[in-house]
Amino acid sequence: MDGKTMKHFHFTLARAQRLGSILLSWIVLLTSSIAISAADQTQPIPVAPQVLDAQQQRMAIMERAATATVAIFGLDGGGGGSGVIVSPDGYALTNYHVSSACGDHMRCGLNDGRIYDAVIVGVDATGDVSLIQLLGRDDFPTAPLADSDLVRVGEWCFAAGNPFVLATNLQPSISLGIVSGVGRYQYPAGTLLEYADCIQTDAAINPGNSGGPLFNMQGEVIGLNGRCSFEKRGRVNVGVGYAISANQIKHFLGMLKSGRLVDHATLGATVSTDASGKVLVSNILSLSDAYRRGLRYGDEIIGLADREVRSTNHFKNILGTLPKDWRVPLVIRRDGKTRTLLVRLDGVHSEKQLIDLVNSEASEMHGGPQPDPNKELDKQDELDQKHGRDKQLEDDFEPQAPHDADSHPAPADSSGEDSSGTELSDAAQLEPGQPNKALVESMLIERSGFANYYYNRLHRNELWERCHQQSDFAEETGPWTFTGSVAGESTPVSVVLFPDRGEMHVGSRTLTAELTDRMSDVVAQRRETGLLVALHALQQFLMLGPERIGDTIYLGTLPVYAGTSTVLADAPRQAVLQSLWYDAKVRFSFDSTTGLVSLVEVFGDTGQDPVELYVDQYAPLVVGAESKPLLPSRIRLQYGTEPRLLLSIDSVTLGEAAKLKQVAPGAQPAALPAASPAIDQQTRRRGRAWIPRFVATQSPSSPEPVATTNVGQANGIQANADQPAQARLTALHNTGSIHAVAVATELNTVKLYGAGGVANLDAYQSGFFISAAGHVLTSWSTVLDVDTVFAVTSDGGRYEAKVLGIDPNLEIAVLATGQATSHFFDLQQTVDPPVGSRVLAFSNLYGIATGSEMSSVQKGVIMARTELNARRGSFASVYQGPVFIIDA
Repeated sequence: MDGKTMKHFHFTLARAQRLGSILLSWIVLLTSSIAISAADQTQPIPVAPQVLDAQQQRMAIMERAATATVAIFGLDGGGGGSGVIVSPDGYALTNYHVSSACGDHMRCGLNDGRIYDAVIVGVDATGDVSLIQLLGRDDFPTAPLADSDLVRVGEWCFAAGNPFVLATNLQPSISLGIVSGVGRYQYPAGTLLEYADCIQTDAAINPGNSGGPLFNMQGEVIGLNGRCSFEKRGRVNVGVGYAISANQIKHFLGMLKSGRLVDHATLGATVSTDASGKVLVSNILSLSDAYRRGLRYGDEIIGLADREVRSTNHFKNILGTLPKDWRVPLVIRRDGKTRTLLVRLDGVHSEKQLIDLVNSEASEMHGGPQPDPNKELDKQDELDQKHGRDKQLEDDFEPQAPHDADSHPAPADSSGEDSSGTELSDAAQLEPGQPNKALVESMLIERSGFANYYYNRLHRNELWERCHQQSDFAEETGPWTFTGSVAGESTPVSVVLFPDRGEMHVGSRTLTAELTDRMSDVVAQRRETGLLVALHALQQFLMLGPERIGDTIYLGTLPVYAGTSTVLADAPRQAVLQSLWYDAKVRFSFDSTTGLVSLVEVFGDTGQDPVELYVDQYAPLVVGAESKPLLPSRIRLQYGTEPRLLLSIDSVTLGEAAKLKQVAPGAQPAALPAASPAIDQQTRRRGRAWIPRFVATQSPSSPEPVATTNVGQANGIQANADQPAQARLTALHNTGSIHAVAVATELNTVKLYGAGGVANLDAYQSGFFISAAGHVLTSWSTVLDVDTVFAVTSDGGRYEAKVLGIDPNLEIAVLATGQATSHFFDLQQTVDPPVGSRVLAFSNLYGIATGSEMSSVQKGVIMARTELNARRGSFASVYQGPVFIIDA
């Protein structure tokens, strides 16, 4: 060690010793302080009016949020947890591990003191989310779902719920905290209970908080609390909780309403990071849709689902928030050229795998074997299934609650009888020991692959009825003939659909297809005859309805892209029915505005593109002065993303009578939305806004720190994958926030990786820059017992670090990275904060942050200042001196 380095090192140790408050691997920042002299302790402390106003506003927000927070209890007293109501008709969110412990029928309490029956609706076991419905009224208080992509580290938030099942009076517990991290990933248990792109908070989350909401300070739900990191020696809260992001929940909400066991997505490819930090495809399945769209080994992935991909962990986070069967844009770079692929995502599990896993979880949860929904009851069931029917529901079944025609449970102030004559009490008046089993049993239907088949039939029938009211062709049993032309050309086209075959004449060409039990053969040909299959499927659906065409289920909501658009945010979510039709699988997507079928997809064998028939326009049939139901007037055929045929239809013949179809003014329903210019999604995304230099000062009239910057201010994130991370640093719009402090401080911190992994010793810790030459101050630990320690910075830098010197008495060490930096703490500018000062603590506790992810941030106050005279087991602590005791 040369003289200059030795001098700098001794200065560092001396300065650290004088501070006495550097908490090993923690960085503590002063944010505000309260100093009370002995003479003033008997007098009230004056508080600024704006502080009191802010407190009243916060209390009002919390009181309103509490009304939508649910305390959940098992019917037999088992289980217990929390939830949040998201719609007036009682749909509420909770964790899968809460609902599975409580069973299909549970009891839910609100803070008004009322207890309601609730029934399971849908389950996402992979993502640990369940949808339930509270019964008894249609005007429940609700909490809105926020755009969780806008959540920033340092934002104030609060958790509401039922920790330790304390809410015996049904009043939820509230705990205030800040967002400690975003974009966190918590590994699943096997393939279930995966937390991807979740929110980390230091708000107190304990057993019983599971399934409860995490609110921002506007009273919006930013996440669903579900997991915690606990101190290793017991279930002791250490201020590290995780919430499933609201945007992930939005992606799955339409799927959960289907009553199914829904699955998460996989791309059919694996990725890895190369030495330069690029995310590259390391393996890919040849049968995957990604491969068919053009993804290949070695391609660089730079975007997924409208979001920039910055690391392997980030890619995994984004993918983990997407449902199976969604189509999303995948942006790749190959040979310096960027392409956008529209990829259909496969599922993490096969249907059977998911059913078996959920059944196994249920069996373990309830301590014994559960009824097998796959069990066939009798031979009649086999026949019903063969013909696409379900024995549990007759063909004329109309899903309904006992009291009204809108298929919603009765209001709480009504009473009546169910179909068996059982008296139904007012749900709001029921005591915890008096569940309304008759009502719940009428809304529970068991079927393999479903959490509750009742809701699937409910939504399926609602979709069909709305479509059927506008396109009733039950009486049209003869052949259908469509006459028109290729759009933009004069080439005449006619299509004739018979019960067992189809013919298409395009100019002088004639194409035919057998429409019987081998639909997959026609799909595999990838020719114009695919139009015959898809149009025939639509014809049969409009004539027969969902029950008679084949076994039809409600799949949920999927994005449908207009024209050449590849922007997920612009793709409307459309409800989808799926039918088993001969040897093919057919999906019908319904436009949410018109209620009509907008897309027909016919799937053949695995590994093949389906036939896609888009109905871009409808028009009414007009016979003389009489207007008849609606039929397609403009249709588009494509395979994958390849357009094959666009037809304009001028007339239709149904059976023997020719019925001219013309567009009546104002009668044409809205077509699929036109493709709009891509929105710069990066201006709204989180985690990429940084400040080069930052100074935090205290404002005597504000409870928040005041921040000043020497760079321009900007609201949002300007991200460009072609620029280095340092070039993307921007100013923050809201200076003075904890987020501003966090972003600026993060530039000074490093994540350290070294020795460990033996005898439960961790191989990571934290540190921070203390000089422009890149010296790092950290704690002296076993992590440093290695020749080279790796230091990772928040801008993605990865540097080799050597131990420059240690002080065993202070238990600190200085590392040399050899990396010049303008972001460091000047130890000559330290402060001497009094007890009561508010502080922030930065560290990579539990190794949660990886790569360029931000360290965890926790808020607290200095509780005491004292001399450390502690022991570690039977050994005295090496360091004996002044310390701060903080509650972060």
